Amino acid sequence: MDVRKRAQSIAEELAADPVLGDYLDVESDLEIPAPVRGGGHIRLIILGQDPTVGTRRRRREIRTVLDMRNREGPLRTYLSFLSASLGLVMEENTYVTNLVKGFFSVPPAQLRDVDLIALSAPHWLPLVKEELAEFPGVSVLTLGQPVLSALINPGVRPQVRDYWGYTPEWERGRKGEFGVVEPEDNVLGRVLIPFPHINTARKHRFYLARWDKYVSFAKEWV
Repeated sequence: MDVRKRAQSIAEELAADPVLGDYLDVESDLEIPAPVRGGGHIRLIILGQDPTVGTRRRRREIRTVLDMRNREGPLRTYLSFLSASLGLVMEENTYVTNLVKGFFSVPPAQLRDVDLIALSAPHWLPLVKEELAEFPGVSVLTLGQPVLSALINPGVRPQVRDYWGYTPEWERGRKGEFGVVEPEDNVLGRVLIPFPHINTARKHRFYLARWDKYVSFAKEWV
């Protein structure tokens, strides 16, 4: 399956959407970033949010999802470290892709009145499911809250921190249990391993304090 070709077609269709169309960047000088497949046995799927960065000049430079081609980029370094922590070699054992394949004209986090990821996800999910069908039974590591929110079923624990054992009194040692999202609780029908995005992981003391133990727990699902 040609993921990029299919994604380009979906992005062009969405350009006519009465809401999303105003926020899409589908100019001809932009190419849908390619997913990155490891060269060995795939043991983990890493699912990011979308490829959008702040400026069009920078967007034109992105050729692979999560800017994986940039070996010195902070996000690639984060994912490499995360993979190694789980006992994997990123370049060998992971398949890295995005939930939303096309570019927005503004990073979704900068908008307060429109949830671009939630609105876009239903249009992209059929392609994502086909894309991941090549790797039956492989767990999906989700990056960030918006991705998790777009995938879980109604009534399922909604926050990334819920799966890391968060309680309001965690600093006093009162922590909950670790968890993953079970296949029956999400639209992909896979085990989802929720991880914070790089900025949250770096800045929030809760994730810093729980990192090693949650990673050890998550190894069971890889």
